[in-house]
Amino acid sequence: MAPVDTPTVSVVLSVYDDEPFLAECLESVLAQTGVSFEVIAIDDGSTDGSAALLDAYAARDARLRVMHQPNAGLTRALIRGCAMARGRFVARQDSDDIAFPGRLARLAAELDAHPEVVLVASAAVMFGPRGELLSPWAAAGSGPERDTSTHGTWMFRRDAYEQLGGYRPHFRAAQDEDLRLRFETRGEVRVLPDVLYASRIREGSISAVSPIQKRLSRLAHEAAARRARGLDDADVLTEAARLSAERGARPRTEPGTGDYFTGRCLVALGDRRAVTYLWRACRREPARVGRWLALGQALLATRSSHGFDVAARGIAPRAGSAGS
Repeated sequence: MAPVDTPTVSVVLSVYDDEPFLAECLESVLAQTGVSFEVIAIDDGSTDGSAALLDAYAARDARLRVMHQPNAGLTRALIRGCAMARGRFVARQDSDDIAFPGRLARLAAELDAHPEVVLVASAAVMFGPRGELLSPWAAAGSGPERDTSTHGTWMFRRDAYEQLGGYRPHFRAAQDEDLRLRFETRGEVRVLPDVLYASRIREGSISAVSPIQKRLSRLAHEAAARRARGLDDADVLTEAARLSAERGARPRTEPGTGDYFTGRCLVALGDRRAVTYLWRACRREPARVGRWLALGQALLATRSSHGFDVAARGIAPRAGSAGS
């Protein structure tokens, strides 16, 4: 497909060794309708076949622009991608996730209709490494099954982003939290109840439990508190940069965390596929008693597999959502 000279939306992806899931992600984004868009993919030093796959897609669809760089981490990849954006709005997308039909058009329409909104996100469902549904469709109200803060669901105004200074390289992790807190000083941050996104959970993808993520998140909030009092946050940024530069600062989860989380979600849904993930989590960390207890619960409480697959079934948003 031909490129768009002045797209309304620029979709920014950072790609690092996501070959098994990348094609599915790209297909879901490139199939979007109802709004003009471009896709900017930053290959952040991938060591698998991700770079070649990106180039192959770009050769077939000129709306996809690919840049290759040595591995620099998510934050710097996003900074580069956003700097290349030509659209009025910038949409995030994680390279192993799925955009549901109508996602870009719905979020862009919200920003067009409400000038006071600077950042809009949507509800999302979670799914496992093999497409297993890990959360029921989001319903009205809140609950543990809803994930309304997933970074990949965001769309924001490019001019506001640039005025705020964009993602800050000081934050190797929690870069989204730091940016969101600054967006909140510029206008309204709105989360729609529409389910427009599926977020994949796999081993290593739950970085919220990593020490570096927690420490940088605290610093993001400390910086925001200082700004609210009219103070400079330079000292906080210096500390964030120091932490981000530490050896091993790349956000990582504890071994088996992704498998354990996936297994617990499947137990809650009565899906016997939980056993496979919990057994793997137990083998990774046999001293963790809680993992064995969860495995026992899965063996006693789960039924046959639902055979429900987010990816293979081409799930659309729930009734009443945009794009359905």
